[in-house]
Amino acid sequence: MSASHRMIYNGRAVETLGEGALTWRRLAGADLPMLADWLREPQVARWWNHEHTLEAVARDFGASVRGEEPGEDLVVSLDGHPIGLLQRAVIGDYPEDLAEFEALIEVPDGAVELDYLIADAALRGRGLGSRMIAAAVQSTWSDDPSVPAVLVAVVAANTASWRALEKAGLTRIAEGAMSPENPLDDPLHYIYRADRPQQHVDRLDALGRPTLGFLGDVMREATVVAGVNGARLPDNDDPRAQVVRHTTGS
Repeated sequence: MSASHRMIYNGRAVETLGEGALTWRRLAGADLPMLADWLREPQVARWWNHEHTLEAVARDFGASVRGEEPGEDLVVSLDGHPIGLLQRAVIGDYPEDLAEFEALIEVPDGAVELDYLIADAALRGRGLGSRMIAAAVQSTWSDDPSVPAVLVAVVAANTASWRALEKAGLTRIAEGAMSPENPLDDPLHYIYRADRPQQHVDRLDALGRPTLGFLGDVMREATVVAGVNGARLPDNDDPRAQVVRHTTGS
């Protein structure tokens, strides 16, 4: 059964569709044959353009498996069944990536970048990509309180990918030439950004009323990610609840 998942993100509602529970874990050596199969899948190969022999995958992902890579390679599972890969890394740990981003935007110290794939063609177009991205962003805030922002560069031709970013609540902040994974593609890329919610908590205005950014932050605390039931506003005697009621007129 399909379910609608509502999140409050950067002060606005985000709706995604999906089924089941998404979880992830570190890539392990035993996963490499599966990853090789994923990279061989035509749609994945179109955008990732990665060698997919087992030898090449072991060469390029072995350091991550051994814990020698600064970034993370994470196997994403749907109800316990592996369906895709999520990559997460501090941009500054990869000088070539940093240089490409900095040619177009100012990169905050400690900013994180993401990359992702859904391996099974039958699972695409069901909102899982946006769920994965939104969950990864939220997890980043809790996993490392020092991360100020998440940045994602996506080749402009990959419409499905940047639409998933927008559905997950990220904002397009720039566009320009970057090196494409596939030389068939034009260099034009879009850069999307999500900022740590606390950095978007606006101060009270001159009338003492909270702005949308503050309200969104309060509401975010009362919203459970991925549609889990039971979310509620703070208790009546909580000052934050009074702020919400004053602002909404409830």
